Amino acid sequence: MELGTIISEDQVERTPRGRKAVYDPELLELLESLTPGSAARLDGLQEEDKDKRSAVSAHIRKHFASVNPDEKCRIEYTADGVPQVRFQA
Repeated sequence: MELGTIISEDQVERTPRGRKAVYDPELLELLESLTPGSAARLDGLQEEDKDKRSAVSAHIRKHFASVNPDEKCRIEYTADGVPQVRFQA
């Protein structure tokens, strides 16, 4: 069995890497309406398992960054696991 062969650079095959980001239009609309000093309570993203909250937070941050690319948000959870997003000025 031959391990490989030398080819010219123009023979290299390229394929797209990664997967395309998927966005929730309802969450985008809600986060887009946030203004500095305001917050949103995201009852639909409630997560009681603390180990899974980092994934929920990453999901929220991805959406926030797509509608507010130069801004930051702060995410805090209620005792029962409901994320609350604050627009940081």
